[in-house]
Amino acid sequence: MADNKVDNITENNIKTDHTLALRASITSIIKDIAGSVGKEEFVECLSLLSGKSKVLDKLYDALVGDIENSLNADFDEMLANGNLDSELGKLKDAIANSTKNPNEIAWRPPGNVEEHLRSPDIEKIFEETDRLKNILDKIENENSNLKKLLDEKRKLTNEIDKKILQAHKIGKLSIPKMEKIAHRLETYNCQNDK
Repeated sequence: MADNKVDNITENNIKTDHTLALRASITSIIKDIAGSVGKEEFVECLSLLSGKSKVLDKLYDALVGDIENSLNADFDEMLANGNLDSELGKLKDAIANSTKNPNEIAWRPPGNVEEHLRSPDIEKIFEETDRLKNILDKIENENSNLKKLLDEKRKLTNEIDKKILQAHKIGKLSIPKMEKIAHRLETYNCQNDK
């Protein structure tokens, strides 16, 4: 009986040692996978933040850490289920049944938003865009009409201003003439009264 306990303890230690070795190698592989996202490529994807290197470093570290934590959690779940062989077999079958060739380049949209955007709200977005374009066109038409009206009013104001200046000049020239006429009339009236 004592030999049985010793055998069980030794067998458990061997399994634990194998598990630790497996965990160490899988963790190393997971770190390699998480680090396979090149920092330069990551920075290129976030070109909007190109001037903020500290923010980019934090985001990159968060991305790598998140990938690492997620993969480690999946591996821990496999170990917790107890039957690592069947879990790895499922993973192998999933990889074998994958319709994508690992060497095949992933599809990327060519940039035609209307053709490739898969949003249920796309029709609503296009309707609102058209509505806003109509509103903008109306406002632009109204502005152009107001500009025309303003130009007409300016021309009219300039014409009135010219007429006032002309009348003022004529008035300045007319005052001495009027004074002479008034003086003549007074003189004429005075002569007639005598």
